Amino acid sequence: MQKKLLFILFSSLFLLIGCSAGDQNDVSDNEVHGKESTQDSRTGRIQLGEMAFIVPEDIEPIDFSEEIAEAEEDIEIVGYELDEETGANFNVIYYEFPSRLNVKFDEAVEFAAIDLGSEYETEENTLEINDRKWLEYVTELDGSIIRQRFLYREHTLYIFTYEAEAETEDSLSVFDEILETVTF
Repeated sequence: MQKKLLFILFSSLFLLIGCSAGDQNDVSDNEVHGKESTQDSRTGRIQLGEMAFIVPEDIEPIDFSEEIAEAEEDIEIVGYELDEETGANFNVIYYEFPSRLNVKFDEAVEFAAIDLGSEYETEENTLEINDRKWLEYVTELDGSIIRQRFLYREHTLYIFTYEAEAETEDSLSVFDEILETVTF
């Protein structure tokens, strides 16, 4: 494995906020430090910045708004529990870069890692999902597998982080299905 910069967002530690599902026919807006995410509970469609994705109706949001407030970050994150029994979960975050900086994909990923000040041993993969190039970093930390998948589009870096116990990565297929629904 190569030494790479990789930031890890633990859904159970800090920097996560869940979208509330509300009534079955509601569209809820959540504002975090001036940025908004929208969830349509009828369709499971989550709008995060310019990107949208769909979560299955049996997936529960994770609410870590207290941790966000304590971290005092101007960042928007949504998180979901994939399997209550195993604790498998994922979260999504994004960074917007000024277009005048002409930031490239790998530079954006490096900036995100530096911003959170983390460095880990990791395996790097390149994936293609729906004709889009994604970078994937995989690492094991404290008995958990953490997969971060990065997508860069129009000066915005989207980061999907999946975490599960090393022996129970059964929810990975659900995570993969969610990523296949990403649209702009």
